[in-house]
Amino acid sequence: MTQRLLCGVLIWVAAGSASAASSLNDAWLRVQLALASGSPEALQEQTRELQDVAAEVGALRLTPYATALVTWAELHPGDAGEVALGLARELDANLPAVSFLEARWLWRGGA
Repeated sequence: MTQRLLCGVLIWVAAGSASAASSLNDAWLRVQLALASGSPEALQEQTRELQDVAAEVGALRLTPYATALVTWAELHPGDAGEVALGLARELDANLPAVSFLEARWLWRGGA
């Protein structure tokens, strides 16, 4: 009886983890679509949604998503790139790549 209950709980937890990962992946897909659209407003909105989903599922680190935003920002300098870089900093405040890219842009700008 105890083993069946334990197996049932483990299956329930595994199913919950799979659906949590799925919802996080769905939110990231919407961020990618916003990146493709080039709209800073859409990017901000979808990244906020990603953060909300991450909070719901208990994701503690969003480093891979922040890294992807930094990479995109590096390839798209300008307003959209700056927005993406700021959002990357929000997703992972300790990610060194954000500071390195920001410093590179400042240096190129004469700072």
